Amino acid sequence: MLYCLLSYTIFQFIPIYFTNADWARIYYIITSLIFVITTLIQLSRHIQRKGRSAYYWSIPLVIITLIIVSLFSLAMVGRSFLAVWTEAGTFYVSRTNPEVKIISRYVNEGAFGGGTEPDDYALVVHRPLTSWFKIETAIDTNKIDKTEWVKVAKPY
Repeated sequence: MLYCLLSYTIFQFIPIYFTNADWARIYYIITSLIFVITTLIQLSRHIQRKGRSAYYWSIPLVIITLIIVSLFSLAMVGRSFLAVWTEAGTFYVSRTNPEVKIISRYVNEGAFGGGTEPDDYALVVHRPLTSWFKIETAIDTNKIDKTEWVKVAKPY
């Protein structure tokens, strides 16, 4: 349960991402299911420790808690279906490793739009970590060493 809470909160600030958005969706669906199941297990353990005296008021507590946890999990999973970062174009490629790129990405919100506001775009250094994960960190192209990078002729 603690890992599920951390994956929804603190782990969101680590700049390691799935290379495929479908894998991220599967991860968050499984994490949400585990979160609901572990919450149910912890509540049942709490009820068993309290004994018969806590039985009558604990049933509504379990139902309310499961509804809240389920809605929270649904919101977190639903978020991954509504908005994803999409690569807009490559600006620079590293001379030493062509897999490392400086790209522009934007928030793709499907039918809701996205990519229309200045905050929707970001310039990032895209580094593949494994075939499943990548690291993307923000960068300012005015401060990079131009001798280490090859400019792409048409980024879009």
